[in-house]
Amino acid sequence: MKYQNADKILPKKLLEQVRKYYPEGMLYIPKGEDNLSSYRVELAKRNQKILALFKSRVSVMKLADEFSLSIDSVKKIVYSKASTKVLDYATTLESALSFDKKGLLEEWLYTHFLLFEQNEELANKVINNDYLIFGVVKVPLRLITKVAEDEKKSKAPLILDFVNQELVCVSGSSVLNKLRNQKVNTYYAIIIVNKEGDQGYFMHNYGKHFVSTSSL
Repeated sequence: MKYQNADKILPKKLLEQVRKYYPEGMLYIPKGEDNLSSYRVELAKRNQKILALFKSRVSVMKLADEFSLSIDSVKKIVYSKASTKVLDYATTLESALSFDKKGLLEEWLYTHFLLFEQNEELANKVINNDYLIFGVVKVPLRLITKVAEDEKKSKAPLILDFVNQELVCVSGSSVLNKLRNQKVNTYYAIIIVNKEGDQGYFMHNYGKHFVSTSSL
């Protein structure tokens, strides 16, 4: 995320108006809806291509390798019922599940990082296809070894980043703490794994622990 001096960018009159609402400090300005809309179009094109290849008898496993997706994600794309309904993002588990069932979990995750977490770095990694995404899955909470600082509260699934062979909660720490206090053993989560990391280690040591919501 880049920081600029507003004095050097904004017209004087506009800057005076901004100062009426925010006198001093760093102000985050999120990207506009155009970026989200274009990303939605690109995802739709990708999913249409995957579906066309699947109908021409390309296997799910081969599609997963070709498009750098998890096998479960490809299955949701090729087996989901066609719909023209545009899904609306919300910071809830239900919203994430609705996107996931249509094979559009990347769109929900990108929007969540950009608009709710205001973390442009992670949002860009999603849109640049840097992550292998697993979700929405039920995760044993005992497997989460670290928790990043996160004061924001929402009803969204936990977001876990696989870093240095550990599952780190990067979004939803308040929910996680509440669940642990209530002695809850498992909860819904989205797991992101950097493609430059050891995917084999992740799958061998963690894959067997997760229950996909598509099988519930």
